Amino acid sequence: SHRKFSAPRHGSLGFLPRKRSKRHRGKVKSFPKDDQSKPIHLTAFLGYKAGMTHIVREVDRPGSKVNKKEVVEAVTVVETPPMVIVGIVGYVQTPRGLRSFKTIFAEHISDECKRRFYKNCPCLYRPVAVLWRRLILNSLTPPLSLDMVVSRQQRKRRLLWYVKPGEIVLKCHRVIVCQQKKILSNQSYSRTLCLQSIY
Repeated sequence: SHRKFSAPRHGSLGFLPRKRSKRHRGKVKSFPKDDQSKPIHLTAFLGYKAGMTHIVREVDRPGSKVNKKEVVEAVTVVETPPMVIVGIVGYVQTPRGLRSFKTIFAEHISDECKRRFYKNCPCLYRPVAVLWRRLILNSLTPPLSLDMVVSRQQRKRRLLWYVKPGEIVLKCHRVIVCQQKKILSNQSYSRTLCLQSIY
């Protein structure tokens, strides 16, 4: 037919590839660059979809027909239980990009979190050397960027997220102070902040 050649597709390329996802949890493709005017904070937070509802809000969109009018919109309810920091990962710059330099874990890690380090935990439950604290903060090569190994409360998922912005010393101090403490979503983000959700 003529549609093969003149105008074959009109779909958005942003939704390609249209197939079933391989991973259950979405992956962060790129993190935002450092903005030194902002305080040190987590760049991401894990949440679970808890349902949907609807709200009535006043539209602030000049030029639109519904400007200054109330509209009913569907919203998604996302539950964000508190997270616990269990370690720090430092990175160094190489010709091929960032490479993980050292990992520092907290002194006391819960058994639920330790089980995540094993594929078949009941059969292979023996201590791992990397679980304990390593005194490498005074290393000769300072890391260029910093991650936090975060343990989730619900099913003890392990995640790696960037801590931005600021100097490495301040980031390390902030993470060490918050280690083994519960972090709430309202501590990292303000009430009217616009966020991006990754499925």
